[in-house]
Amino acid sequence: MVAGPYDGVESLVTVEFRDAGKGETEIVVLHERLLSDKAIADHSHGWNARLDKLVTCLVA
Repeated sequence: MVAGPYDGVESLVTVEFRDAGKGETEIVVLHERLLSDKAIADHSHGWNARLDKLVTCLVA
């Protein structure tokens, strides 16, 4: 594993699964304690990419 710019920085991730009706589930990800706007943008991009991949896998 390659070291990244956020190694050693602690943050808090909360994932909530909500019933969206009709057999669907809404996933809410709250990522707290990020220390800069760049960290927020980087993690937001990462979470969105992973969740998009999850949707692709579940729909297939």
